[in-house]
Amino acid sequence: TAVGCMVFASSGSLLTAALGRALCGMGMAATMTSALTVFGRWYPASIYARLTAWLFSIGGMGAFIATAPLSYLNQEIGWRGAYYGIGGVTALAAVVVMLVVKDWPDPPPVNTPGTEQKKHTLTMAPIVESLKKAVKLPDFWKL
Repeated sequence: TAVGCMVFASSGSLLTAALGRALCGMGMAATMTSALTVFGRWYPASIYARLTAWLFSIGGMGAFIATAPLSYLNQEIGWRGAYYGIGGVTALAAVVVMLVVKDWPDPPPVNTPGTEQKKHTLTMAPIVESLKKAVKLPDFWKL
């Protein structure tokens, strides 16, 4: 996300700007997936849905609440400066999270999936089957 902000802020063409925004989106997807993974590892399954709802709700409120400060920054230092600032704050937050947040509680729960070394066989068959089912749905094409 931080790199995407920097690329977007320094873009000189539509292609570079699109690349920056795509990197922002991929970074946010990784951030969301990481949060969901931590929820699954740290909390009981019975509250996973509630935690996920809170995550999405807080994220939505954050996007809404950030509009006024972003507008102010845009007026004061321009959109490029605002994105450079957002990228810097995001990079700093990522470093703090990497230093503070643990993957597992101490000690990891006994027989917790992922704590032991396992060999996984990756196959594309289930993914292909799921994609085939998805593209056959009329609502899929309304996206």
